[in-house]
Amino acid sequence: MTPAGWPTGKFGAILADPPWGFNLWWGGRSNKTPVGVPSRATTPHYDVMKEEELNALPVSGLAADDCVLFLWTCWPVMPWALRAMEAWGFRYLAPVHWIKPSGVGNWFVHRTQTMLMGYKTRCRFERARYRPNIVMTGDPKRHSEKPEEFRAIIDTLYPNGKRIELFSRSQHEGWESWGNEAAA
Repeated sequence: MTPAGWPTGKFGAILADPPWGFNLWWGGRSNKTPVGVPSRATTPHYDVMKEEELNALPVSGLAADDCVLFLWTCWPVMPWALRAMEAWGFRYLAPVHWIKPSGVGNWFVHRTQTMLMGYKTRCRFERARYRPNIVMTGDPKRHSEKPEEFRAIIDTLYPNGKRIELFSRSQHEGWESWGNEAAA
């Protein structure tokens, strides 16, 4: 089923930051937090999607033949992110890591978040090839917000093609947007 307001057209670059629906459970044996009780840090700040719902989105229909997908993910759902990329018709190519000043986690404090890069049938870089795959920048202003530096990287790699952001929270010049917060 195609979601309401789903975009049309073919795009050369797709940026997606899905609302991954997952639970982190405290595995420790603390008297304060019983086993199986979700933490406040993992309580959703927005509506989340199940794997079947996300994977069924018709993202492939938005992709030009030389389209590149930039898919934000986090470590607990990395296998799912790779399956979503494949379900959408893309082949995994490389990661780009955001090194954050702070993080959360149960066993390790995760100070990285990853944007996976994949391609539909071929991967072309018209310009700005061989960029580092690590970006260090400040904390976002809102929960799950990503730094603008990543959009700038995509703008540099694909300056002339049509670009769209799925699950967008705002509008950006030169980009089409789809998401329940895109008009905000």
